Amino acid sequence: MESLRELIQKTVEFGKSNSILVVGPRGSGKSELIQSVLSDIQDPFLCVRLNGFIHTDDRLALKSIIRQLKFSESGSFNSFSECLSFVLLTLKSGSQETMPIVFVLEEFDLFAQHSNQKLLYNLFDIAQSEQTPIVVIGATSRIDCLELLEKRVKSRFSHRTIHLYPMQPEDTDDDHIKNLLQVNNDKRYIELWKDNQAFDQHFQADRLELVDALSVLQLMLLIATKDVLQRQLEVFNFEMIYDTYREFCRRTANMGRGSALLFVKPVVFKAFEQMVEAGFYKYCTGISAQCPKEYRMVKSILTRQDIAHSINKYRHPCPENILKW
Repeated sequence: MESLRELIQKTVEFGKSNSILVVGPRGSGKSELIQSVLSDIQDPFLCVRLNGFIHTDDRLALKSIIRQLKFSESGSFNSFSECLSFVLLTLKSGSQETMPIVFVLEEFDLFAQHSNQKLLYNLFDIAQSEQTPIVVIGATSRIDCLELLEKRVKSRFSHRTIHLYPMQPEDTDDDHIKNLLQVNNDKRYIELWKDNQAFDQHFQADRLELVDALSVLQLMLLIATKDVLQRQLEVFNFEMIYDTYREFCRRTANMGRGSALLFVKPVVFKAFEQMVEAGFYKYCTGISAQCPKEYRMVKSILTRQDIAHSINKYRHPCPENILKW
């Protein structure tokens, strides 16, 4: 919350444009967090809200931007290019002293599916310039959202990301917090607090909820992790997971079912890093911390049983041979 407030404050107070992505499953409080931070900002600014379910193409999004910013009373344009040119010219004609604008894009991943991603490209492009100060805040439930962006769009994004986790039910929320915070003279509680493994168990349920937001590639890495854990290995690295994943893809291709499942190694490693950021893995300390990231030892937060249970509840389209892996 503080990082988001600080970023918006820099735009509003000092005219420093920027962009950020808030990622979390539905119901984790993404919209509430953004609204809470915006409500705390005292300096004047303009706010434009767009939603991927409502603004299904860039034309509708641009018309909404014009209406919310009151750029034109008539709002009559003969073509999409005229509308886009008008908005860009208006935004680019400003300076760092211009009234700052906060763009909130709900269901950000749906905007990434618009033709040529023109809206995202131009918003991020302005956010990199010294023109009208803007901050672009995207909210999405897709953990692999950045992979949907075209290279030219991704290069203009700041790559700042905030991950949120599922909230506890309201009726157990108070008890859950009290159990986490209460420490008395009983040595059992002190040992529990110091024990990292026990502390991680409080958050295993959150990771299980996040499995449903994984891409098919990341789901395959999770299944490969289960295979590695079956070898009674408590710690492992990306190379070990990748070898298991690649072997499965080769077997599948030999059977004539899904040769397209094998991605190039940099893409697979990027998907793995996103899972580390989301908390599925935790880097180990020690000698391996000095190694390249591909060889650094990690520990899985989820057990084999947790992974098997979560895969059975995966609700998105997925090849049957992967689910049976």
